[in-house]
Amino acid sequence: MLKAFVQERLDGDIKKLKFFDFNELKNDEKFGDDRGLTTLPNDSMLMKSILTLAFADSWPDFTYESMDKHKYKADTINIVNTIFGIHFEDYYKALETYDAPEELRQRVIRFGKTVDTIGNKMVFPSGLVMMRDTKPMGRGYLDVFLDAFYRMMCGIGKPDWKLVDALNLKKKEIATFKTEENYKKVIKGLMLEDFVDESFVPKKVFQGLFSWEPGIDKETYYKAATEFLDFCEPFIDKRANRIIEKLERILNQNNQ
Repeated sequence: MLKAFVQERLDGDIKKLKFFDFNELKNDEKFGDDRGLTTLPNDSMLMKSILTLAFADSWPDFTYESMDKHKYKADTINIVNTIFGIHFEDYYKALETYDAPEELRQRVIRFGKTVDTIGNKMVFPSGLVMMRDTKPMGRGYLDVFLDAFYRMMCGIGKPDWKLVDALNLKKKEIATFKTEENYKKVIKGLMLEDFVDESFVPKKVFQGLFSWEPGIDKETYYKAATEFLDFCEPFIDKRANRIIEKLERILNQNNQ
C-alpha cells in the first residue's frame, strides 16, 4: 500500500511523506477506509500500513491485523489540546484566553499542521493509548506517561496494575515482556530517545501545564507554550526523517 501511495500521491518521492497531513485521507476509499467510511488520521489504512513497516519489532505480535483487531493502535505523540486548548482549523482557545502575541499564534498554527504527520505518530497497545488521556498519565504529555511506563516495565516502586492490564497481554506474556531490556527496545524501536537520558530514564520535558486550569498567568503560559514548541518542532522533523529513511530501506529491499 505504501508503495502505491508514494507513486500515486507523492510523485514517486517518499521524502514528501514527511509533510503529508493524514487528515487528507478522511474520505479516501483507497488509502483511508475502503468501506467508504470517514476515517480519522490515526485509523487510516495507510497509517496502519506505515506503522506496521516502521515499528514491526517494537511490540509482541504487532502486525497490521493486530491493529485491525484493536490490540494495537496508532497514537499521536505530541497533542495540542492540552497546551493550546480546543481548536478548529487555525483557532486555538487557549491562545485567545491568554491573549497570545501574534508571533506565538502563528507558530502554533504552523505547528498544528504537523501534528498529524508521520513524525508525530507511534503505535501502542490500545489500552495504553486510552490511559494516556487521563490526568495521572499527563493527558497527552508523553514525558509523564513514559515515566509511569518505565517504572512499570522495570519494576520500580508499587506496581500500577491498571497500566499492566492495559498492555493487553496474557499473564505469562506479561511476565516475559515486563523487563528493562524490552522497555529500551520499545523506546528505541519507536524512536523516542529524545524523551530519555543516556540511561534511558525518562526526562521531564514539558512543564505539564493544563491550559484550562485556573490561576495560570500569561507569562507562565507563554513560557510553557514556547518550551513545548521548542522541543516538539525539531523532534517531529528529525523523527520523520528517521522513519522515512527506514521505510525507504524496506521498500528498496522488497524491490530486490
